[in-house]
Amino acid sequence: MIKFFRHIRKSLIEKNKMGKYFKYAIGEILLVVIGILIALQINNWNENKKIENEITQTISDLENDLTYNHKEAQRILKFYYQLDSLTKLGIYKKLKKEDYYENNFLDYITTNWDQLRPKTSNIIKLIDYEKDAKKEYKEVIEEAKLLRDQKVDLDSNWEHVTKVISDELEYMSQYLFTSAKDSINKEAKINFFLHNPEYEKRLYKSWSMNQVYYDNISRYMAVNLATLLKIKQANKDFDTSQMKQLLAHYNMKPFKKAACSESQITTQQYRKYRASHLIVNTTKDSMFLNLYFDKKATSQLILEPYQMARSYSYFVGVDGNQNVLYEQVDNSGNCIKKFRAIQNGYLIIE
Repeated sequence: MIKFFRHIRKSLIEKNKMGKYFKYAIGEILLVVIGILIALQINNWNENKKIENEITQTISDLENDLTYNHKEAQRILKFYYQLDSLTKLGIYKKLKKEDYYENNFLDYITTNWDQLRPKTSNIIKLIDYEKDAKKEYKEVIEEAKLLRDQKVDLDSNWEHVTKVISDELEYMSQYLFTSAKDSINKEAKINFFLHNPEYEKRLYKSWSMNQVYYDNISRYMAVNLATLLKIKQANKDFDTSQMKQLLAHYNMKPFKKAACSESQITTQQYRKYRASHLIVNTTKDSMFLNLYFDKKATSQLILEPYQMARSYSYFVGVDGNQNVLYEQVDNSGNCIKKFRAIQNGYLIIE
């Protein structure tokens, strides 16, 4: 092909047809430029397709990570609920000598912790693709950013936990019974747990730290679940009924409906231990929710159209003795509906 074009140029020059030669030369240059542009376009298309495939794979991997994270968070929350129950028995002096003989877990109440280690590599990877992601993945990326930030809070809290554990281990190491396994030292250890004033203070300190870390895990779990739901919505036509089915799969239950006249939940079945709940607005309108604790509206949550959010949680104890009511109100502040928050619960506004 190159020899063919060269032959044409040589023939035009020999025949002294310079006008036609220049026209031909310009045409040849244009063909070369067009060829280069087409090659660049194909290369860009291939590169964009490659990135698109990488994003799709990252979304798929992230979905698996979020499923793992949720199950792991639920497992660890159960651990801390058990730890909380035993710690309070010690604080309220309801433990007896035989309890320590029957339950070895009681020997490590102040030093027995379980860290939530969620998978996060694909979250960071997806956020890095933000500029190249399709429009339908933009909301997923925004939710992933919230999850990333929640992980920072989780890690920061764990640093405080490790300091408390280190301090406790150093304190306990001064006693012989922490390493000896004989019956005499076992008896000395139990007497220490039951009657030592300093241990009572440390038990309460451990309990307080337990509350805070439990709260951070529950917050992370709520945002983690919201991110998973956003992926489901982005990948297919994911309606409200499918959302409820997925939440049920993860042992989540809807809030209980309540009358607008109700101001406080008094029945024991709703006095569950607290956690951050998942709140979803599936309408095209902004929604306003008042949160009630002990008959008083303490804050308001505003949900934009199709927004998901975790509810605000308050430091009221793992088996909190305060009850939460959510009140959906109109623009004038009038009650539309009320809902009773429950453990592992969610609220979908339709």
